[in-house]
Amino acid sequence: MSEVNISAANQSSYDPERLLPAGKEWFSVPFLSTLWGCDPKHVHALIDKGAIKWSASLHTQGATKSMRRIPRAAIVAFLNSRENQ
Repeated sequence: MSEVNISAANQSSYDPERLLPAGKEWFSVPFLSTLWGCDPKHVHALIDKGAIKWSASLHTQGATKSMRRIPRAAIVAFLNSRENQ
């Protein structure tokens, strides 16, 4: 009978929650681009094509830019979809 590697069997599966800072529920595009080591334009492109769902834009009347905020759940869903491809 072969020996089973107990430590490998007990290791948790992929957990995107561990890739994000604890206690933070909303993330900005610049924060995510820094975290992931990519250009902010890439994160905006992922949002624009629907790969990352976002539900908040901090945009005041007369502002020239909006500030997208992405909820933690949307980032976890995105990371899970990438892991499962």
